[in-house]
Amino acid sequence: MFCLKLALQNGVKNTMKNNQKILVTIGTFAAFFLFGTLDNLKGPAIPFIIKELGINYSLMGNVLGLQYIGFFIATLIAGVAIFKFGLKAILLAAFALSFSGIGLTAGLPVYGVLLLAFLLLGLGLGMLEIAGNSAIVLLHNKKKGMFLNLLGSFHGVGSMLVPIYAGALLSANISWRIVFSLCLIPIIMIILYLTLIRFPKQEKTKADPIFTLAKSAFYPEMCWYYVAIGCYVAAEIGLASWIVEYLYKIKGQPLFYSSISLSIYFGLITGGRILGSVIVDKIGHLPILFWAASGAILSLALGIYGPSQLGFFLPVTGFFFSIIFPTITASFTNIQKPNIEKYLGFLFTFAGIGGMIGPWLIGVLGDLLRLSNSISMLIVYSLLMMIALLILQFEKNSSAKE
Repeated sequence: MFCLKLALQNGVKNTMKNNQKILVTIGTFAAFFLFGTLDNLKGPAIPFIIKELGINYSLMGNVLGLQYIGFFIATLIAGVAIFKFGLKAILLAAFALSFSGIGLTAGLPVYGVLLLAFLLLGLGLGMLEIAGNSAIVLLHNKKKGMFLNLLGSFHGVGSMLVPIYAGALLSANISWRIVFSLCLIPIIMIILYLTLIRFPKQEKTKADPIFTLAKSAFYPEMCWYYVAIGCYVAAEIGLASWIVEYLYKIKGQPLFYSSISLSIYFGLITGGRILGSVIVDKIGHLPILFWAASGAILSLALGIYGPSQLGFFLPVTGFFFSIIFPTITASFTNIQKPNIEKYLGFLFTFAGIGGMIGPWLIGVLGDLLRLSNSISMLIVYSLLMMIALLILQFEKNSSAKE
């Protein structure tokens, strides 16, 4: 009788743990859907922000760059903060900062305030990046390649839908500030959801000081992953930030079509990640990354250097970009190093650096050399990423022969 009672109690506990795992996974997927929405809301609005505030590409590039300075700072501190305060607290803090950033952007559209607002938004999104990926790695470690790609696909769905939403309202002459304001509603909803659900208890381990971790975070293999993800994010965010302006002003496409192109771009990222979640662990991380990078470079070259009719290859690049970020993350956690998950913060820090430099440099060079020329930096970023991936594959092959 005692054994039966104990078995029932253990069964209830396991069910509760499984339910918590499901609820947290749902919350993390929903959080990344909103992450994609907030991160790419700016794309369709850039022409209107530039016009209303009377700023040039360089000043707008500063705004975009400051968002990723915030992202960079957040990735440095979020990993350590998770060990100290827990995943739930960091996720809630991430959305509180995002709410502040979006609210300030919509409520006080002045250039100085815009800089502060995008910094706050970047801090929130950077914390969300670390917390979301950490949650999936901790909850689904045995199938992390699949679940990280699925997590990325929810980011992609949000990224795909927001240009349709924003493009439709902006084309109807609705202020970009209202477009931003309406996004405060789902932020409140996700904060309520995360507040109400219980997170599984984390194993209590002392968080290593960031400077202690830094001493062992720069082995050659790890550094090439940092280069690869930094260059990738520079290309992905650079294209997402400037594709609407480029197709609208340089290729002469209608504004709504240009906004839809951004939706197609993220739609293909989403579809590619869903497909990638099935095949990426079977094919192997580094081989599939190489072929994805090759396809992205070809697609970018056709979209940029081809005639206007081939402009559709720019959003098509999203399909090749799709699996790169989550697969680099999964491959990085396969490095034979104790507690490699603790170093995810460094990986995402370099992602933040790429996100900061990528769109900013395109904007600055756009004023100096014209946007029609500066957009070619997307190909440069992608080529540098491919070189890093080739070096990683070469080192892996060399180790296998020894």
